Amino acid sequence: VTAHMRRYLQLFNQQQPDVIAREIYGAPVLLPAPGEEVPALALTTPSVRERMIELFRVAKSNGWKRSVVHEMRTEVAGADMAFVTMTYSRLRAAGEAIPPIRRIAHYVLATTNTDPRYLSAKDRTDWGWRILSVASQPAAHVPTPQAIAEVKRAMHGYLQLLNAKEPHKIAEEVYQTPLMIRGLQDDAPRGLLTAAAAQTRLAGILHALTQKGWHKFASHGMRVHMIAAGLARIEMSSSRLLKDGTAMPPAHTPFSYLWVKRNSGWRLVGVFGHARLTVPADP
Repeated sequence: VTAHMRRYLQLFNQQQPDVIAREIYGAPVLLPAPGEEVPALALTTPSVRERMIELFRVAKSNGWKRSVVHEMRTEVAGADMAFVTMTYSRLRAAGEAIPPIRRIAHYVLATTNTDPRYLSAKDRTDWGWRILSVASQPAAHVPTPQAIAEVKRAMHGYLQLLNAKEPHKIAEEVYQTPLMIRGLQDDAPRGLLTAAAAQTRLAGILHALTQKGWHKFASHGMRVHMIAAGLARIEMSSSRLLKDGTAMPPAHTPFSYLWVKRNSGWRLVGVFGHARLTVPADP
């Protein structure tokens, strides 16, 4: 993962949008438009390329020459997912930083599904780590207990609405669309462009679970990562319970949830299921 991100920085400074779109990102991607904090969805590799070209154009109009990374923290979740938090600066030719002087970016990465042992040499570049999501804000602050409590309340409210089977309220009050979802049964991440699309998908999931006897979700503990003032990630293990309290297999499924803070409160922009992750109990 670290090597992949270092290569990304090299390609970024070389302004290589074609290679970045094809070999660094894996469409669809949550990728903010220049000047916007709310993530937007790039559905295809060409659209990722166009977004990168626009990003370079805007950066160069502000005098950007290259970017430097001050700190990079990598967390691997199971066999197929990773998170990278990077503190960086954009520099002008003379070396001074373009305000905000220090920025923070949070990346969600996943491996492609094809085993490289079954690929021909010419196709092998199609396998490996790919970035699914980017969220960027001015540099991190010291997280306060109040901010952590706010995010936890938002997460518990989301669980309550799930257990109340209210996909309409979730789509309108919890989700921030466009939304990225990778469920445990998904072959690839899915981008949901509108609240109506998010509601339809969630209603379908809840209906299918109900037909199998699902009663409610139970959390086994969550951990909050405050990345920036308005950006947080929650890691949580949960089970889908039947009415008698037994869990539908697989139990203790790990998910990561990406939250951004809007004027209306904390909103959910990414839901990522992954294979294995130990989450400490933190009720």
